[in-house]
Amino acid sequence: MIPDDALAWLIYEWLLTHQGVSAAAVAARFGVPFDRVYRALRALRDLRLLREQDDGPGRLFAVSPNEAQAELVLPLEQVITATKRELAVIHDRLRSFADSFHSVRRAGRGDDAVVFSRDPEQSRLLLDDAADNSKAEVSVIRTGVDNYGVRAPKGNADPDVELVRRGVRLRALYRHTARTNVEVRDYVRELVGAGAQCRTTNELTDRLTIVDREVAFIPVQGESQAVAVVYEPVIVEYLTRLYDHTWAAADEFTVDAAGYGETLDKVRSTILGLLGAGLKDDVIARRIGVSTRTCRRHISAIMQELRAASRFQAGVVAARSGLMDRTGPAHHSSGVME
Repeated sequence: MIPDDALAWLIYEWLLTHQGVSAAAVAARFGVPFDRVYRALRALRDLRLLREQDDGPGRLFAVSPNEAQAELVLPLEQVITATKRELAVIHDRLRSFADSFHSVRRAGRGDDAVVFSRDPEQSRLLLDDAADNSKAEVSVIRTGVDNYGVRAPKGNADPDVELVRRGVRLRALYRHTARTNVEVRDYVRELVGAGAQCRTTNELTDRLTIVDREVAFIPVQGESQAVAVVYEPVIVEYLTRLYDHTWAAADEFTVDAAGYGETLDKVRSTILGLLGAGLKDDVIARRIGVSTRTCRRHISAIMQELRAASRFQAGVVAARSGLMDRTGPAHHSSGVME
């Protein structure tokens, strides 16, 4: 039996050369029940590809797709265009208040040192507003491959690339394990090509965005959709110092070479340290930003390399061999990374 979509296409193709026929003639031509012909004709009418002759009701005529598009799509495009204009006006009106808002925050005269946003859309708008009005620097920590960009794309333009192109310094920190992800590497290549700076380090437990060293966006513990927007200068300055400390010890994100490169030993040192701390595989995987399966492959490779029969023995051998050096999590504390 011919599927309904295919039947509609066949009927439309036949009507192109048999204009002015009736629905009964269509049913007779294709030898299918009238209810199926009716559904196919209704689908064509909905797409504006079929109409009846004004002076002869019941006589069907096929319509060109261009004419159907003009009738069906153009009104929608006009609504979209009008909505975009309205959004632009709203953004411009809000932007006119931005300088006063940020100057008050900088002067410490704001009533709210921390603002909590539990609406993802509101959080995005707050971040977009801060970044769009940034003048000097945006520093970010990205903790997963699903949020490797700083902000969501706007149309065809990536806002982070545009940020760099207008002269704002962009620093982005990723986990070492992000180096093995093709999408992250391609995105970082685009950022670096525009002039951004990207580095990787051992452990990054949560996201962070600092704009112009004046406002910080941090996640709220236990609330996955909540964001705290910090304006208090003392707290923002502290977070910025922690970020600078982590940044100085991080490795440049080299995008031309696939895999971990020179950071593989550091990744394994981190895993050994977490094994020595007694953490389970799934916890270690979350800490270093990989799947549990990938984490277990790392652990298996480490145990084979150390010729260890157990995780405990691997930790003992690694400690005696100096493999868990002072760059590992058991010895390194930056505040941002803990």
